[in-house]
This record gives sequence, structure tokens and C-alpha cells, in this order.
Amino acid sequence: MPTFTYVAINDQGQEIKGSLDAADQNAAERALENQELMPLKLTAGADSKAKSPVRGMGAGKQKRRRITDRDLIDFSRQFVTLHRAGVPILSSLETLAGQADNPAFTEVLMQVASDIASGNDFSAALKKHPKVFGDLYVNSVKAGEVGGVLDEVIHRLTGVMQRDAEIARALKAQCATPSSW
Repeated sequence: MPTFTYVAINDQGQEIKGSLDAADQNAAERALENQELMPLKLTAGADSKAKSPVRGMGAGKQKRRRITDRDLIDFSRQFVTLHRAGVPILSSLETLAGQADNPAFTEVLMQVASDIASGNDFSAALKKHPKVFGDLYVNSVKAGEVGGVLDEVIHRLTGVMQRDAEIARALKAQCATPSSW
């Protein structure tokens, strides 16, 4: 039986790393979910041929997963890095879509890239996905496009999103603590 190493999130939003023995990747995913852990990355040990992120592009059976704030924060941080390095927006989106672990987010990024290739502005392409890119994100990107400071605007948005996520995580942890009742 192969050993799988994992990175998962518990119900308090904390990142947990560990390993477990399971017959296959699906069994390992079920074991983590039974422990109330949401797997982010699950990798088979060196003796197994299967090495892929959970529910990622290389996973055997792709399940649609909700696009999280973490997905958007990671994308934004990486996008800023590529943009500051002079990589065109379309190439950046295609690259980041290929690297995304979440197939639902990959699909959104490819649709945004397709819209840009068709001649739409970046902000207009993002606006077509309101469940992923909220009004603040879209309007800030539009202002960044017009002002020529897109990388700076998205960098600042990333900081705001990170702080919001930290506050939400702290509140969730506080609410889950019995002493706070």
C-alpha cells in the first residue's frame, strides 16, 4: 500500500501537513475527508507512479471544486510578478491557468484569456465572472488599466484580500473555540 503525503485545511482554516497509507489516491482523499480535512495537495510516495495535486489538472478524476479566496490571492500574486517581469497579460493568464490546482479556476482563467484574445479588455473579461472576480476587483483592474498601473493596483488588492482572509480565519477560529461561547 503506497504512502501519500498531503497538505490540507482543517475546519478552522489551518494548514495541516502529514502522510497516510491508502490503496490509491481516491482512498487517500476519502480518508482525509473523513478526518474533516480538505485536501489541497496529495502526492503518492516515491514507490508509486501517480504524483498529482488533488483535483488538479493531473488528477485521475477531476471534481469541480469551489474557487476559494486562496485561489484568487495566489493568482493575483503570481500575475503581478509576471506582469512586472514584462510578460503580456494573455501569456500570463495562459501560464497561470496551466499551473492552477483547481480545475474550476483553470476553466475561468482560460475563458478570460479567450476573451482577451478576442479583443476584450482585461477588466471586461473579468467582469464576465462575477462569482470569482467581485466588483471591487474588476473596477480596480479597470482603473489600473486606464492609469497604466495595473501591477500596483493588483498588488494592493492582493494585500487587502490577504488581510480579509486572515481576519475571517481568526474569526472562524475564535467562534469555534468553546471558551468564546
